[in-house]
Amino acid sequence: MSRPKVLVATDQIGDLGSDVAGAALARGFAELADVAVVPLATGGRALAEATAALTGGTVTGSASQWVLRAQGLVLIGLAQRPHSGWAPESSTAELGEWV
Repeated sequence: MSRPKVLVATDQIGDLGSDVAGAALARGFAELADVAVVPLATGGRALAEATAALTGGTVTGSASQWVLRAQGLVLIGLAQRPHSGWAPESSTAELGEWV
């Protein structure tokens, strides 16, 4: 009989990054199942950190401006100023200027 398969996909939990939180949860299943861990995040630098955990990449920058570099991959993030509701005048010019 084959072992069950478990996928643990989680965002950060408290101070634990999504990869560390996922690994901690996966240990609970490890003796009984084949476990895969996929770090997740809703966006921002946390998404860069989760992607870095999957790709072996590195993230540099701050919470509002970051760059992820991995083999064959570059992700760039810039947090824009918050807008209330729909903002048709919004643009990504800030990102272009920063890059």
